[in-house]
Amino acid sequence: MLNAERLADTKSVTCSELLSDIKFSPNKKVIVALSGGSDSLAMAVFLKQYLAAHYPHMDFVAVTVDHGLRPESSAEAVSVGKQCQALGINHEIVRWDGEKPTTGIQRAAREARYALLYAAAKRHHTNLVFTGHTLDDNLETIAMRMARTSPDKPVSGISKFTLYRNEIWFVRPLLGLRKQELRDNLRTRGISWIDDPSNLDVRFERVRVRLSDVFDTAQVIIADAVANNPSAVCELLSDDRLVDFSNWRSEVRIARKTISHSGFYGTLRILLSMVGKTNYLPVLSRTAPELSPVADIEILFRTAFNKTKYTIGGCLLVLDGDFVVIVREQRNKGLGVFGFDYILPDHAFDVAQVLRRRQGLPDLPPIPINDAAC
Repeated sequence: MLNAERLADTKSVTCSELLSDIKFSPNKKVIVALSGGSDSLAMAVFLKQYLAAHYPHMDFVAVTVDHGLRPESSAEAVSVGKQCQALGINHEIVRWDGEKPTTGIQRAAREARYALLYAAAKRHHTNLVFTGHTLDDNLETIAMRMARTSPDKPVSGISKFTLYRNEIWFVRPLLGLRKQELRDNLRTRGISWIDDPSNLDVRFERVRVRLSDVFDTAQVIIADAVANNPSAVCELLSDDRLVDFSNWRSEVRIARKTISHSGFYGTLRILLSMVGKTNYLPVLSRTAPELSPVADIEILFRTAFNKTKYTIGGCLLVLDGDFVVIVREQRNKGLGVFGFDYILPDHAFDVAQVLRRRQGLPDLPPIPINDAAC
């Protein structure tokens, strides 16, 4: 468990302590996502210093996304480039073109940033993108997720490593540091930064949470069912007698007796998301309370399936003897992307690897962490 009190001595953290557990090879170049704000700028400065000391022949490029959501964004991106030039950092600007949404702006902008940084990483032949997410960002994320679930249910925070579209690792080494520490560090170096006015726009949920100070009491707890018991989920997914992938492109079959298996709940969520092509694993406690993990789930399972068919999460579940067949619901056109193929958190990596092997797909690129740090 990690909370704000743990950070009393973080002012002494060095670049080596922040980055020594990252496995940079076999890359010859890495990317840092640079908005020009204090967090991403500190990340760029730390990365430059660390690479110079430990990987002097490795290059890195700072990539600024010009989102075009404010008239000033293009000039700000150019300004960031000039600052990079002064710091001896290679820099490029990528633009989010096209019509912008009028609602869900922050989510759309986040997805656009991922896509543009992914494209930049492919262009530069690297699979490492560093971002400047801090403990403040993590606590804000947790506070928002807490507001969407029952108050007694712990929620997960931001992952240090996230695999995007099965290819590019987004790495967040600063998750243990507060924003103020990074700003103090930049001031001692005589480096200024850009403050994005949208960070004070109360139309956005994250800003309201940030200004409320509620995140100061949030606790970082990995609470997802898959994360809590990944070994049990891996065990269940690996057993072809219990989970049948022989026709996985159209259906998956799971043995009814697996209801008593400790990995059942997490496995069911994964299979529903995979077949239904959804970006996120369904939260069954909301969409199907009768399938929530409770003491006597077997009774509830039998109750839920007292009919021959059951619809949930864009999927149709059909009883077939000793198995439940999971197929995509007819009205679900499957236009989404399975969550693990979209944004995979490191705590679910082993599960995703087993899943790909069951489907006969290539292994995922390993988490970029040094063996000694495991």
